[in-house]
Amino acid sequence: DSDVCSSDLVLTTLVSKYPELVDSKPIKAAVITDGPSAGKTFVTDNGRPLTFVTQVNSALFFDKFDELAQAAKTNY
Repeated sequence: DSDVCSSDLVLTTLVSKYPELVDSKPIKAAVITDGPSAGKTFVTDNGRPLTFVTQVNSALFFDKFDELAQAAKTNY
């Protein structure tokens, strides 16, 4: 079982190409790898650098999603 929602995967994919869809900030974080908390991510100065999304511009996201869907539709 996965705790990742499929809409999260779509957002992640679109943000990789269109970072303007979100506001974000750099942080350092680590992941607990075993035990009952396995998979939990936490902020720590000793962690790996990553980009933490703080806000999604949902209107822009859905506009971009619709734009790409329409472009795919016209190409088939």
